[in-house]
Amino acid sequence: MRQEGHTFLVETELGRDLREDLGRVAVQNDWGLLELKLVAMTLEDVFLRLTQHEEGMETQP
Repeated sequence: MRQEGHTFLVETELGRDLREDLGRVAVQNDWGLLELKLVAMTLEDVFLRLTQHEEGMETQP
């Protein structure tokens, strides 16, 4: 078995669902689209995003 293709993660503002628009663009461009799914952030995801700092940034006291 051989896996081909790519995975793309599209992040949007809260409450905005682009799946229909993305699907339409894929069809118009004859792209091979296998799946579009909504993935909600968990509380752990939110915590990690809020507590991670980019390399070189100082932590505020």
